[in-house]
Amino acid sequence: MKSIGFYCDASRIEQNALEQLQQYAGRPFIEHINAYPDIHYCQEKALPVGVAFVTKGWCYPLITGKDIGCGVMYLRIEKADWLKPFDKSKHYTALQFAQQQMTDEGLGGGNHFLSVEEDDSHVYIICHTGTRNRGIALYQECVSLTRNYEREAGTPSDCVPQEYLPEAFCNYYNAVLEYGYARRKTFCFKTLAFLQQAGYIRYRRQEMKEGYLKHNYLPLPEHGSLHGTEYQLEDSVHNHLRFNNGQVIHRKGSTEILPGKTVVIHKPGR
Repeated sequence: MKSIGFYCDASRIEQNALEQLQQYAGRPFIEHINAYPDIHYCQEKALPVGVAFVTKGWCYPLITGKDIGCGVMYLRIEKADWLKPFDKSKHYTALQFAQQQMTDEGLGGGNHFLSVEEDDSHVYIICHTGTRNRGIALYQECVSLTRNYEREAGTPSDCVPQEYLPEAFCNYYNAVLEYGYARRKTFCFKTLAFLQQAGYIRYRRQEMKEGYLKHNYLPLPEHGSLHGTEYQLEDSVHNHLRFNNGQVIHRKGSTEILPGKTVVIHKPGR
C-alpha cells in the first residue's frame, strides 16, 4: 500500500471514509494518493470524496462518477460597486426564475448552487455546477471503454492502460471539461447582468442590451468590464482526470489549484 498524504487532520476523518482511502491506496499503479480537508465517505464509489491520486501508464476512468468536470467559479467585483442590500422579497424568486433560463440544462441538483457572497472589500457571484448531460454521456463512454478492456484482458478491471485511451477520447474528455467551464462562466455573467439591471450593482445603463439572458458572454476575458462594472473571474475543477506526460492525475472532490490562480476551497465539514 502506498503511503497516504494527509492534508487534513487524519484523526477527524470518518472511519468508513478512512477505510475506503486505505483500501484504495493498495490498488495497483497508484503512485501518490492524498486526502484533503473535505474528505468524506462515498457510498456509491470505492473512493471517498476529497481525494486525489496519481497513476503512471494507467488510469481509473470511473472514479469521478457521472459529475465529470464539476467545479466552482467566482466572479468578483469591488464592494464599492454594490449599491444596496439584496431585497429577497422582491428579487429572490426573480433570480431563481432567471437562472433557469441562463443555460439549457440548469444548475443541477445535490450541492450545486448559485450564490452572492461578500467580504470586507468585494462581492462575489459564486457558481458550483458541472457538465450535466455531457458528463453523463462521457461517463457512459468511460464505462464502455473499461468493459471493452476487461473483455480483451479476460479479467475484471476498473483501470486501463493509458495507451488504451484513444486520442479522440482524451480530446473529448478535455472538451467536456471546457463545457463545464463555459456553463459556470455563463451563470456568473448572466447573474451579474441580472443584478445590474435590478439596481444592485453600479453600471452604465446605455451599454446594457435587451435580452441579456440570451446574450453570449463566453468571449469575455477573465478580467475586464461588463457594462462598466470591473470584474475578476476565477475557476477551478474538482472532479476530473488530467492526462499529463504519461501520468494521470485523478481528482474526486478535490480542488485543482494551478499556478497563479485563486480558487474557492470547499469548507471542511461541508
